[in-house]
Amino acid sequence: MEKAYSFSDLAKKLESAGVPVLKEAAEETAKQVYSALKEWLNESAALSETRIDDVIVPFISQLDSIVLAQVDKIDGEAD
Repeated sequence: MEKAYSFSDLAKKLESAGVPVLKEAAEETAKQVYSALKEWLNESAALSETRIDDVIVPFISQLDSIVLAQVDKIDGEAD
């Protein structure tokens, strides 16, 4: 691994473990997983009695540009 949290490195690890990964499918899957994760965090924070997550959740979408830029690099091509 050369970079922290590199999705392309994750795809390589999955492939080496015998999980077939098409880079194009991995990229779309990563986008869907990230979207579902954000939705799940928002819904969980709304149900949780913990106040710290109420403070953090509004800032999660600010990670979109960082996360999605990394996801776009999975197939090795600029989108």
